[in-house]
Amino acid sequence: MPPEKEQAVLVQQTTQKKESTQKKESNKKKSKDKKDKLFHDTKKFLQSYRRLELSLKYSKAMQTKRLAANDMSFEWELRDNEIEFNDMVLQEAISALHCLKQMPEMGRVWYHLLQMKYFDVRPYKMSDDAIITALQEAGLFSDISKTTFYRYQKSAIRMYGEILWGSLDKNSSVYKKFVKMIHSHDLEKQI
Repeated sequence: MPPEKEQAVLVQQTTQKKESTQKKESNKKKSKDKKDKLFHDTKKFLQSYRRLELSLKYSKAMQTKRLAANDMSFEWELRDNEIEFNDMVLQEAISALHCLKQMPEMGRVWYHLLQMKYFDVRPYKMSDDAIITALQEAGLFSDISKTTFYRYQKSAIRMYGEILWGSLDKNSSVYKKFVKMIHSHDLEKQI
């Protein structure tokens, strides 16, 4: 093969390798961005869980009063749909938490960590130190540093997010209800 052709082949192979490397790096970045978004969305959801739960309790109490007063206005019909949807979301959240508990190795640790930090019914939020102490008293750790605790917390949120958002596929009742509510709100805006 003439030297010019050999050089052209080498340039072409080098270019292909660079393109392949760039494509792999781009795919890794997209995957990391997707994981970061999953983590961020899950953490925001967990932080708002108690607020959603309290709002749902308040709405159900108001619904009971409305029914007692025999108020059947259109506004309350919309509120009933919102109550039903929020109830379904909370049920999915609890279901995902229980699935997390069934995970091998760290499942119980992740479950108790998230349960105490985000789902506990105490009127106050537990500090990280209190959670560490509670996990040690429960026999889940003998001794744990804060760094390790935060690593476990991050992995717990990631795994919980994968379970929660993975369960909300297009066949999920919550997903279907959400789409139905969006369409009903769009129709109301058109009227």
